[in-house]
Amino acid sequence: MTAVHLERWTVTSGSNTNSRAAVVIRGGSHDWKASAEGNGPVDALYRAVDRALADLLDGGHPQLLAYDVHALAEGPSAE
Repeated sequence: MTAVHLERWTVTSGSNTNSRAAVVIRGGSHDWKASAEGNGPVDALYRAVDRALADLLDGGHPQLLAYDVHALAEGPSAE
């Protein structure tokens, strides 16, 4: 099996809308692309990855083991 990596991703999210994500996953000379909506940015990104890899995983699903959130600055207005 060829190793794959997340080449590109984007997520849009807001307080009164479903989050949307799009991914490009590359393995060798092949790209798998997909987009999805979800209940929050992490869910949308996971669903897009799941769709992109559906044929490659032959009915299986990727597993999200962990993720971290880090502030870019200090204080209450930090992103």
